[in-house]
Amino acid sequence: MTNAVPLSTIRSINKVLGAHFITKYGTKRGIIAIGKLAPFGVGFAIGAGGNLIMARGVIKTAKIMFDSADALNRADTGT
Repeated sequence: MTNAVPLSTIRSINKVLGAHFITKYGTKRGIIAIGKLAPFGVGFAIGAGGNLIMARGVIKTAKIMFDSADALNRADTGT
């Protein structure tokens, strides 16, 4: 059966119809892929924001603690 249609004819049909199918079904699949990946992006943003807030809090507290420890050390040594 495949010998009945020349390969050049099949290639020309594929060139015309291939672009049509890619644009029609590719966009639908792309939207579905974005819909499946969007929750991960939202989770990433929330996690990154939480990490940023925690890191800033730890850094602020560390600065306060080290400054007060340095002040106590200077008071003990009299410098």
